[in-house]
Amino acid sequence: MSYLRKINKQIKDQYGSIDGYDKFRLVWSENLKETRRHNTNVTDDSGVFLYRAEVQKKYNYIEDRYILERYYPEQKALPDILNGDNYEIIWKFESSEGGYYEPKFEDCKFIIDSWISVKEQADSKKYNDSQAAKEQFAKEEKASIEEFERLWGNDGDKLDGKFRDGSAVMIHKPTDAAIQLFNQTKR
Repeated sequence: MSYLRKINKQIKDQYGSIDGYDKFRLVWSENLKETRRHNTNVTDDSGVFLYRAEVQKKYNYIEDRYILERYYPEQKALPDILNGDNYEIIWKFESSEGGYYEPKFEDCKFIIDSWISVKEQADSKKYNDSQAAKEQFAKEEKASIEEFERLWGNDGDKLDGKFRDGSAVMIHKPTDAAIQLFNQTKR
């Protein structure tokens, strides 16, 4: 069994898979390819712009390194990537001097566990922030309803009831133009 297959089996056994895809995987940077679309200035007979497809390294900015990726099915690939694999990088392995480093399963496990911990904290904070916002909204909505009921309730002693039974009327402050018109008609 190859080095990568052995570690990836351990990673899969430890963290599982989603829809047949390993949740995490270790890959060699030079082995990953993807097809990218490149626009051209050429059009077909109907005026539609044509493009050419080119197979390239997935991580063209990383050379000769092991990469730890996570499966992210919700990932929206860039429009120029024609065959995205829904994996994204979470760690590039190299020595502290920036040189080659061959990771062990324990290295991958440490990084994955750390990543999961940080993600869970972020998700928990989002949930807690969301919960607090929902609770604040419910509190404000309840206060608003209570104030509305206080002013406009259906009971006869409340304002709405008084409008309905005719014991209250609404008076608007007249505009200056209305006052002038009223004064002219009084003469």
